[in-house]
Amino acid sequence: MSALAEPDLDALTAEWESLLARSASDTIFLSPEWVRSWWSAYHAGRDLVALRIDDDRGLVGLALMYRKDEEILQGLRQPALAFVGDGSADSDYMDWISARGREGDVVRAVLDHLTARTPKWDLLVLREIPDSSPHLGPLEALLGERGWTLQTEQVPCARVSLPRTWDDYLRMLKPRMRTKVRSVLRDFEGKPEARFDRCTDLADIEPRLASLYELHNRRWDMEGKRGIFHAEDKRTFYSLLSPRLLARDRLRFYSLGVGGRYVAHQYCFEYGNRMFLLQEGLDPEWFEHGAGNALRAHVFRDCVERGLDVYDFLAGVTQHKSSWGAEVVHSVRLIAGPPSIRNRIAFTARHAREAAKRLLRPERPAPSEESA
Repeated sequence: MSALAEPDLDALTAEWESLLARSASDTIFLSPEWVRSWWSAYHAGRDLVALRIDDDRGLVGLALMYRKDEEILQGLRQPALAFVGDGSADSDYMDWISARGREGDVVRAVLDHLTARTPKWDLLVLREIPDSSPHLGPLEALLGERGWTLQTEQVPCARVSLPRTWDDYLRMLKPRMRTKVRSVLRDFEGKPEARFDRCTDLADIEPRLASLYELHNRRWDMEGKRGIFHAEDKRTFYSLLSPRLLARDRLRFYSLGVGGRYVAHQYCFEYGNRMFLLQEGLDPEWFEHGAGNALRAHVFRDCVERGLDVYDFLAGVTQHKSSWGAEVVHSVRLIAGPPSIRNRIAFTARHAREAAKRLLRPERPAPSEESA
């Protein structure tokens, strides 16, 4: 077991990618291009806590975390360790990385090191772990053995399992939705001034990103909410990540243009025969014309025709996502603390607050939207 400094991550790239490919946690959110882009954009004021675990044959585990202040209750903040990627609403399906079959060894090694040799933290906050992760069982068992206080929460995620043909996909949809998809595609494909395309050139990234930022912010600003791309660190993250994804043939930045200007975007990436949707932009003036639905239909058809297995909306389940054939899977948010009076009091109060919120929260249908 050894601790890594930030410069070590660049030198680790080849071993890191090899380990990720050999792990059950192989997602783009744990890849070098994602983690390094995220850390470069959001690291200000944060301390990296990165651990590598080796056996006599080499690297078998990586735990990439950082220190943060976690508000476990209103007005009560405690120093915590979280995954690199947590805290900006960009990353899903996060985890530690272990060679298959070594998850229990890695969990034990990480907890031993954190407890004995890593200072300045009270809580372990691990968000968006897939509920299928082989780390969860050993982690929860070991925390229980050591008397840690533990709370978990399931987070629903939406994904569509894609069939082999476009006609088969359309048959998955309810009749009204099937008609809508066919209609909006036909309408926009029949417009001589309309064009679907995708970013394939490095020089095209920044102008297309600028359009995504503008459309996304404009829509939310009109609803009295602040669009996420007003934040400089968010724009920095996309600017760093996009060329790295493009260089690995993973960027799938789709757009719909009408009359020489963009009216809709889907910022996606492809990894492991799956398409992931990260963000969208839609011109409010084209909402009623179905531009967002037309672009999504184009993307779905492209995924099916190229033989992809899944279109993943990531976290959050809405009526709109379900209408495209999405099924629900879950990630886990885990928060744990070593035995202490402070943690026991804080977790008890947190549990009571969450229980009260569930009792008082009214049941409301998910909002219907054309573009998330």
